[in-house]
Amino acid sequence: MFTQRNYFEQLKNSNPGRLVAPSYLRLERTINSSFNSIDFYTREGEGTQLVTERRLKISDAFAVTKIGVFISKVGSSTTATDAELSSANLRTYPNASVFSGSSEATNLMAIYNGFLSLDIDQKIYIDSLPTNQFYQVPEAQQGTTTTAYVNAASADAVTTLALDQTVFNRGMFNSPVEITLKGQGKNNFKLNLPNTTNLTGTSSSNQIHLVLGGFLITGGGVR
Repeated sequence: MFTQRNYFEQLKNSNPGRLVAPSYLRLERTINSSFNSIDFYTREGEGTQLVTERRLKISDAFAVTKIGVFISKVGSSTTATDAELSSANLRTYPNASVFSGSSEATNLMAIYNGFLSLDIDQKIYIDSLPTNQFYQVPEAQQGTTTTAYVNAASADAVTTLALDQTVFNRGMFNSPVEITLKGQGKNNFKLNLPNTTNLTGTSSSNQIHLVLGGFLITGGGVR
């Protein structure tokens, strides 16, 4: 049976003299326009790197065990600051109480009706992984109002949830295949939408996040 521990030992044995350690990558794009697909940069120095991203150094490799797709609504303008990005909440669905612009939450559902693909050095590893598996709505949702009886002499206590009440690791799923990203390789993660859709935030910056859990292999990216 596959376990994280067994895979860790396998990676150590196949990479003698190299540090293998639990880690993660966080690949992000600002989505304040219309898209029919979204590409993610995996290596440091490619495109514009946001302050909250964690990418692969050219000399390293990363063995993927878990994949998650998240969205966030950041700041109060279409240009988010580093401080605003650093305090953003990653979300597993477009809550209409948060993504409250006209058709904003509806349009963002296109992300969860698409599919994720991956090719490495022109070899296909994931042809089409449906993104609806990353759509996770918690039982207690931000913006939900609850009413609780206090006593006969007092008014009922009304509470509006400030954040979605969720559980650790929600939205992360096991990788369907064994994937190793190499810093010197051409790693092409693409999220494909059903059609061209305006994902723009209203007086905010909308972001999409591809989070990969697994093991960093220091020095493992050299061909």
